[in-house]
Amino acid sequence: KKLKIGIIGVGRLGYEHACNIANRVPGSELVAIAERKFDRAKQVAEELGVTAVYNAEGAVRDPNVEAVAIITNTASHVEMVKIAMDAGKHFCEKPLADTV
Repeated sequence: KKLKIGIIGVGRLGYEHACNIANRVPGSELVAIAERKFDRAKQVAEELGVTAVYNAEGAVRDPNVEAVAIITNTASHVEMVKIAMDAGKHFCEKPLADTV
């Protein structure tokens, strides 16, 4: 079974992560893309064959998404991590915040 991953943030670095999850990480499947710039999310989703495009809260509420990769700017990590945790989703990102 593949781990179904949603990615939040597909800017420069997030795009690289999305491509890696979609094409280079065995045992994973990129199933959702979330980005505050919706046109950018649609563009990357189309390129990578992903049909689910959301804002951050939509991605973590999708029952098809088992885990999220949070690739937003550091200042928004706390907010994104809280959204993921509240939805009961596993998440990955570092650093978790830009201050203690």
